Amino acid sequence: MREATSRRASSGDSRSAITRAVGRTGHQPPLLVCAGLIFVTGVVFRVPAGQTTLLKHAPPESASQRSATARGQTLVVPGGVSPDGRFEVRVIETSSRSPSNYVVAIMDDRTGQTRSELSLSGGAFQYQDATKVVKALWHPSGRVVALTDAATQHSRELYLYEVTSNDVVQLKVPDYVQNALGRVGAVTVATASVTDPQAWDSDRLKCTLTFNATLPNQPGGRSRTFRAPFVLRWVHGPNSASQIVLENMGRPVPVGTLVPVALSLRRF
Repeated sequence: MREATSRRASSGDSRSAITRAVGRTGHQPPLLVCAGLIFVTGVVFRVPAGQTTLLKHAPPESASQRSATARGQTLVVPGGVSPDGRFEVRVIETSSRSPSNYVVAIMDDRTGQTRSELSLSGGAFQYQDATKVVKALWHPSGRVVALTDAATQHSRELYLYEVTSNDVVQLKVPDYVQNALGRVGAVTVATASVTDPQAWDSDRLKCTLTFNATLPNQPGGRSRTFRAPFVLRWVHGPNSASQIVLENMGRPVPVGTLVPVALSLRRF
């Protein structure tokens, strides 16, 4: 009985001493068990014979790791890393399917925290295909990122976000689709509209728009497919709010049949 009591006391003393060591340092110190001894930052504690000791010490998870574990898988989208490597655009799997089982977020790689979850359209595809429709194109400064997402199986929409020192702000994109439709005498898209941001040239974002439309003089009401280049410009200054303007819309040129986004994914 005295031996058992002594064993519990010794064990308690060891735990108390370890607790005091943790209290002095403010964090759990590295622990090493060897031949019945516990080494804690240079202090040795004896483990009573017959006592099972399980010690585990690992670096704490980052906020992004905890988020990914709680919500599912996470992947960096194509082009998602900012030029300076600080930010990443990621798709994160969720349990909800309304409208899709993923969200798009900008992560701060230095802190591991989510800077912002973005209000993209989604809806047409699920997480396993998300990185085939969600793509990023960063401005060389790392302050603006162009993103695409698919609201339907026949569309791909364009979004622009400005990353400030403490926030992520969505920039309004002018209605370039309506501008292109007006150039072919149409009012609405027939079934498909796909935007492809191609490159930044200083503050000018070069893109192409592929769409189909039913023309008033088209026999039998059949739609025709067109492709048009266009340029958006990021206007910004020290004393003014950032904005996106349509700098140029090229002439829509008839092309072959537009391949729906859903079918184009099969090529990957």
